[in-house]
Amino acid sequence: MPYHATVNTHSPQDPWQETQGPILPPPPPGPPPVYSPPPPGAKPELTPFGLARLLIAWACIVICTVLLIFMQAFGMEMVQEQYADDTRPGFAALYLGRYATGVENLMPGQGAQLMTQFEQTALASPHPVESEIRNVILAGELTPKTLGDRVAYLRDMSREYVTNPDTDVTLIEQIYTGNYTPTDAERAGLIERHGWFGELAASYNLPKTDPQHQSPRTSASIVVFALVVFMLLIILAGFAGLVLAVVGIVLLCNRKLRFRVPSGPAGHRSVYLEMVAIFLVGFILLQLVFGIFQELTGVDLMLPILVLSALPLLWPVLLGVSWNQFKLDMGFNTGQGLIKEIGAGFIGYLAGLPVIAVGIGITFLLSLFAESQADHPLQYELLDGGKYTVLVALFGAVVWAPLVEESVFRSAFYRHLRQWRGIPGYLLATVVTSFVFAAIHPQGWLGIPALMSIAFVLAGLREWRGSIVPSMVAHAIHNGTICLLFGIVLFA
Repeated sequence: MPYHATVNTHSPQDPWQETQGPILPPPPPGPPPVYSPPPPGAKPELTPFGLARLLIAWACIVICTVLLIFMQAFGMEMVQEQYADDTRPGFAALYLGRYATGVENLMPGQGAQLMTQFEQTALASPHPVESEIRNVILAGELTPKTLGDRVAYLRDMSREYVTNPDTDVTLIEQIYTGNYTPTDAERAGLIERHGWFGELAASYNLPKTDPQHQSPRTSASIVVFALVVFMLLIILAGFAGLVLAVVGIVLLCNRKLRFRVPSGPAGHRSVYLEMVAIFLVGFILLQLVFGIFQELTGVDLMLPILVLSALPLLWPVLLGVSWNQFKLDMGFNTGQGLIKEIGAGFIGYLAGLPVIAVGIGITFLLSLFAESQADHPLQYELLDGGKYTVLVALFGAVVWAPLVEESVFRSAFYRHLRQWRGIPGYLLATVVTSFVFAAIHPQGWLGIPALMSIAFVLAGLREWRGSIVPSMVAHAIHNGTICLLFGIVLFA
């Protein structure tokens, strides 16, 4: 029996009206496909074998989701333990330090107000002596009148801990109370152990016209300027998104907003669900096997993991789903034109910013009552990795995730669940796919509300446009924005 494709033929009364009517010609002559859906209007028969496959696929998805939640939590703990002995400043310290110094450079007297916030961040550090060293360094820029008391406190603190910071403590004392300029070797050591803060300390007593003195302070001013522009753009985007969201709700209520995603049976009853299950199983196995191999050899295998984990996308085609049917079900098309679909992704992301803001707000409120934070290992990779590691991390976030994750979750998984038509089918597909999508990410349970809010927006774009292109574009914009923020703070 040949495949039939369906398309929405909406009436003005119901934007979620059921699909009807074949739109594709039958496949060319040759061996029939392994699985064939029934003709339009007929309910596909579920055989015992088909039911078993359906249940197995669901069982794999549920088990893998739970397993990945624990694996990601354990993996994040391992990353944090790996960096537990790393005394260099983290992302939060760099962000606050550079921002406060830049504010002080641009508006003298204003940066001191951020000193207390930096001290609170330092208190949470597992390395109190190193954190207090950075407190002294930042105080030299923001509150120089307190340097004497701070250096004395640092000296007393260093005697209480069994660490090896004495060289730095003595050197910092000489710099900030003895007008000492470090040698080239001492300067290199400070920068190696304290990064940007080490540059500040090593250049503290140099003439203000010296390039070494200007460099870390100029970069701090650049960070402030870039972050101010960034925040202004976010505010403008949020305002535009709120307006677009209101317009979208009005159009939806007036039945003028049409949805183009196909609903009802898609190919074989479980073939797209099986693809999701195979992706999750393969993703876990690849991480385990390649992780062990990488631990033994020291070779970074993240790129092969990303490439191989995309292979399950071909599962429906291997089972006989025609390429035309596969593209239709997955939304692999340019819809009403590539440029228009890209624009829809951008506009849809803006309209979804209020939803994303709510999710981020919930995550923030939860973090106030939790002992942990919704961290992402990307910050460690960008902070510590070489060019290859940074490029692979950026590729994974900005290219691989939009292409592969959208194909798995908003194309295959979402399309399978949209066998249930109407608003209930839309809500079911959105909530289930969004939860699984959020749960398998490495930010931990605290990040689930924020990630689900993003997934809600991506699912809405899939429902609205039918094509997966807008969801991919919106996903890339979101991840690219986060990477840009990391890059501004770490490398500006």
